[in-house]
Amino acid sequence: MGMFDNVRYRNLTDELKQSYLDYAMSVIVGRALPDVRDGLKPVQRRILYAMYDMGNLPDRPYKKSARVVGEVLGKYHPHGDNAVYDALVRMAQDFNMRYPLIDGQGNFGSMDGDSAAAMRYTEVRLHKIALEMLKDIDKDTIDMMPNFDGTLKEPVVLPALLPNLLVNGSSGIAVGMSTSIPPHNLGEVVDALIKVLRNENVTIDEIMGVLPAPDFPTGGIIDDPERLRQIYKTGRGTFHLRGKWRVEDGRGGRKLLVITEIPYQVNKAHLVESIAKLIVDGKLPGADEVRDESNRHGVRIVVELKRGASPDVIVDQLLRYTNLRISYSVILVAIVNGMPKQLSLLDILKEFIAFRREVVERRARYDLRKAEERHHIVIGLLRALDIIDEIIAHIRGSENAEEAKIGLIEKFGFSEAQATAILNMRLQRLAKLERDKLVDEKNKLEEIIAYNKRILEDPLFRDSVVERELRELKEKYADPRRTEIGGYVRKNADLPAVMQRVELLLGGFIRRVSPEKDVHEECIMCVEVPLNGEILIITNHGRALRMEVAHLPEGTRGKKGAKVGDIFNMAASEDVIGLKALDNERDILLITAGGRGKIVPGDVLLTSRGRVTTIMSLIPGDELVFAEDVPEDKDQLVVVTKNGKASRYKIGEISVQGMNARGSKLVKITDKDAVADADFHDSSDSNALLFTMTRKGYGKATNIEDIPLRHRGSGGVILQRVDSTTGKVVLAKVVDDDVSEVRVITDERVWSIPRDGDTLPVMGRGARGKKIMKGNVKVIGKVM
Repeated sequence: MGMFDNVRYRNLTDELKQSYLDYAMSVIVGRALPDVRDGLKPVQRRILYAMYDMGNLPDRPYKKSARVVGEVLGKYHPHGDNAVYDALVRMAQDFNMRYPLIDGQGNFGSMDGDSAAAMRYTEVRLHKIALEMLKDIDKDTIDMMPNFDGTLKEPVVLPALLPNLLVNGSSGIAVGMSTSIPPHNLGEVVDALIKVLRNENVTIDEIMGVLPAPDFPTGGIIDDPERLRQIYKTGRGTFHLRGKWRVEDGRGGRKLLVITEIPYQVNKAHLVESIAKLIVDGKLPGADEVRDESNRHGVRIVVELKRGASPDVIVDQLLRYTNLRISYSVILVAIVNGMPKQLSLLDILKEFIAFRREVVERRARYDLRKAEERHHIVIGLLRALDIIDEIIAHIRGSENAEEAKIGLIEKFGFSEAQATAILNMRLQRLAKLERDKLVDEKNKLEEIIAYNKRILEDPLFRDSVVERELRELKEKYADPRRTEIGGYVRKNADLPAVMQRVELLLGGFIRRVSPEKDVHEECIMCVEVPLNGEILIITNHGRALRMEVAHLPEGTRGKKGAKVGDIFNMAASEDVIGLKALDNERDILLITAGGRGKIVPGDVLLTSRGRVTTIMSLIPGDELVFAEDVPEDKDQLVVVTKNGKASRYKIGEISVQGMNARGSKLVKITDKDAVADADFHDSSDSNALLFTMTRKGYGKATNIEDIPLRHRGSGGVILQRVDSTTGKVVLAKVVDDDVSEVRVITDERVWSIPRDGDTLPVMGRGARGKKIMKGNVKVIGKVM
């Protein structure tokens, strides 16, 4: 055979194309991009698995990093030792990883860009939370593949319970593509996963109600959270992240600007150097010096200001010229089914849920198989104990173990596995207590078998197991959010605290005007807030939309402002039902059409994070109909249903709950009825009236004392009789001595109803009311 007989001729262009494609896919899949399921790159996965396999666990002593690196190189990762050590170090750095997977001892680098000590000096072991990545790996929950030389097996993916891709993020540059996934808060990610688990048609807005933004290990503040919706929807985009600072008093009446948090992955030493250079170059004239006083307790960069210098001016210059504010690029690219794919936030959540379902099912099959095998043995042992004398006689009469085994199978009907177990049984098993232990084991095995069969046969039960495990993970490891969500409104000076009136107009328009101006004729609801304050817009879908007053369009003659639905991407079926100022700590009362209610404390609202949050979780089919501040001078609540029933309760009986709670039963609602409206009442005012109006303009006033005081959860009494002529009740407002008129908006115009006997007729309970206005009552305004 000649030396050229095996030579294959190939076009050079084709060979280069194929070879480069092979190289590109090797880098993409084998090095640079994480798997969507466990959020790990191959080197990270191999490090964690090697440490687990060698017993380098959280409750064991630390091992030298060099030993771990050698284990990974020799068994799974045929690349350079520096690459492995760098990956190991990063997983131990609490300023890079939101939830570090490796517990390191020694010098593992710093925010100043210092390198870690050599691997021969540092020591490591798995972090406790890393065990959630490896849990049940020995129960056939994932596929294994041969290592590089075919002598060992390594996992294709880890059976991660921890949603690592989102909570720790990832970054990497491949060939022709890259990924940049920010870290998130574990508790918020779990809440989002549960929403997807319960409803695969969940919207991105509903997800952002519980998972509003990234959460970086170094804290900081996200400047433009409104960009995040589009980023999460498309999987690509940028937002701004800035550090956190405060102003302190220094010596000699000087002010100190103290930076306590810096943006994610910003080199602290370089930031201090850039500030010092600005001072030296005269570009920061209000600053005298900068010094780094950071220690193990946290970041503290002190900028000492000159006398009379404005801290706000200095901050503006630092944000403009240094990395105190950065643009963070998001590229949600990960490996899905062996191929790189750009994903949305919902895609990532759904992929992880599908993976967890698969892991739970595979674990159930493994546990079921093991339990059934053991159950089969235990049944055989118990049966053998019942005829133990015959079995002993048979064994003693057998020539050898094989003959005894065959006899047990043929004569007594035992299986081969049972016969082997009987022959291996110790004589101590003949004791009564030992038999009782076998009976207990049999019962426990039957429970395990039933449990795992139910997982495999009932998808809803399987999902409940997935949800329970996620909740347990949250309870064990979730911590408060570190990164704040807000916006840097002012650039050169504080915004004045002048009062503004925020008006919500017909058609969903919102604007701000001076309180000295007349209320717009189409105003539905309004609230007075300082220009540097915030408002909370509450919708019937249970969402709270938070916005700075300064960002609202200023209303002028002929300009109605901006549509709320355009600002917050509201659904077609979503309506604003409440408007609240966030410059006070007033509690807010929420009531649903289904009769559930709760009071949310004002301090909870003030400290809530996220531009869009869930203020009340709703039962499917229910909606919010009432959301107003609880007045300090009122102690009772009057609730009216669409069918004209009224109830009166003490405000003190209403449950105080958090923002995500569903509330408790406030009003007993019968079939084909729903809460229409409510209002507050001062029990000391015996002359107060309750004005009610139907959809078709029939109104009446009733003395509130005619409505019996009931306990929370009870039904109401007939207040206004309704029929097809009157339409359902839509309005209920308490009219006391301070009220001179009631404003009602219909599909024709705005009506002002004076408080007098002719236009606001006082009638007893059960009366139909009087036709007060033409047209259908469309939107109810505030009592003026």
